[in-house]
Amino acid sequence: MSALRKVEEHPALRVLVASACQYEAVAIATGLLPTITHVHRLHPAVGWTIVAALAWHFRPQP
Repeated sequence: MSALRKVEEHPALRVLVASACQYEAVAIATGLLPTITHVHRLHPAVGWTIVAALAWHFRPQP
């Protein structure tokens, strides 16, 4: 049985990931805000920034 490894990441990245998830949930639930996919279609850099942050967040640990 292996021990769980603690993922070290900057607190700002945690805030970014949590905020993106909360924003998307509110956008889908209420329809008052554009979804991240819609914003990405208008401004692709926004979507790629979010994808990069998520990739870093879920990266495999050594």
